[in-house]
Amino acid sequence: MFGPVYVTASASYSVDEPGSEVGPTIERHATGFQVNGSGGVIPLIFPIVLAAAPLFADKSRRAVQLASGALLLIFCMLAALSIGAFYLPAAILTLLGAIPSREVPRAT
Repeated sequence: MFGPVYVTASASYSVDEPGSEVGPTIERHATGFQVNGSGGVIPLIFPIVLAAAPLFADKSRRAVQLASGALLLIFCMLAALSIGAFYLPAAILTLLGAIPSREVPRAT
């Protein structure tokens, strides 16, 4: 988000003169925050808030895990061609965390 992720290059030359040389290439770098502004941060923060929501649930933690896991999966499908694939492990692990564990009897 704050590293140089966008690069542009431009050069100029004259088409009127045969054999004209290309001018100097100008290269510019920009960060995601410079290009998208603060509106580009919201799609990155939304899945993080969803993944952290079960940590703050008290009594209905399993329901919150299922809801946030399902919403994360939907987000991953909608944003599959950009950042959705990066949040897929969080969605899967959130849903796996909602599976009830079996009580194993302890030896006495």
